[in-house]
Formats: sequence, structure tokens, C-alpha cells
Amino acid sequence: RNQITPDTVLGLGGWHYTASFDAIDPVRGRLSGNSGAYAIVDALLYSAPSKGKEDEKAGLRGWLRLGIADDRINAIGTTVNGGLVYTAPFGRMADQAGLSFTHARFGDAARQSGLLEQAETVIETTYSFNINSHLNIQPDIQYVMSPAGDASIPDALVVGSRVTASW
Repeated sequence: RNQITPDTVLGLGGWHYTASFDAIDPVRGRLSGNSGAYAIVDALLYSAPSKGKEDEKAGLRGWLRLGIADDRINAIGTTVNGGLVYTAPFGRMADQAGLSFTHARFGDAARQSGLLEQAETVIETTYSFNINSHLNIQPDIQYVMSPAGDASIPDALVVGSRVTASW
């Protein structure tokens, strides 16, 4: 990761496993190694007027990430995702509102196997609300287009919530 400015971070990374893995296409058998790479940019897009030291981080951040993986082994070959997070949307520093998207494109081997089609896209919104210093509630809504990359499956609306308690 490289910090371009105090409010912008660029990152490049990669990963590699040396073990053998089963290929998605059984004709290929086992393949040696599994690799991937990613790039990310995260930046402050808007800084809210500060009233004091505790609310210096209030404002809007945006991020964008691209990832690739060996699609002979991994069902998902390419992902693009990004989002926006607003800290202190109503003046409460502990709260955050977010909106994001993910587009996962299935690799050639997965699509040729007949198990998956082109891609799945998800749009998500969430709000993290601190009740107090020990309890946080985060409702979440996701709209999934072409679930599992199958255009014959109707789009899905997923509603959930996360509760975090600490002491």
C-alpha cells in the first residue's frame, strides 16, 4: 500500500499458493499453484467541517478495487467493486452510512462447465448505528442481480442486520 496523500491510498497486491488444486474442468486434473492480484484506491472525497478534534474524520470516503484470479481453479476470475462510506452523516461520529457495488465475473472454465453463467452483480446499502459504546446495530440491504450468475433465477433482495456487543 502506498499513501499518495494523507487522504488517498493506492494499493497493489498479489497472492500465490504453491499447493496443487483441482481444476474446475476435471479433464485438467490437478494444477500446481494458484495465483491472483488486486489493485485498490481509497480516497477522502469530502471532509465535513470540523467542530473539534473528535470529528476530524467526518466526511465521505470512496474506494474502488479490481481483483483477478486463476479462473482454471477459481470460479470467479475477475471482480470489480467499489463504494462510498459517509462517517458522521447526522453528526454522530460513531455512525457510518455506506453504499457499495460488486460485480463478479465467472471465469471461462466455470462458465463452460455449465454450472455458472456470466456474472453476478450486487448493490448494497448499510447504516452502522452505535447505540452506545458497547452496542452497535448495522442493518443491511442487498439487491443481487443474476444470483450465482444464472439469468434464469430472479433477482434477489436480501435484508439482514448485524449486532455487535462488546464489553
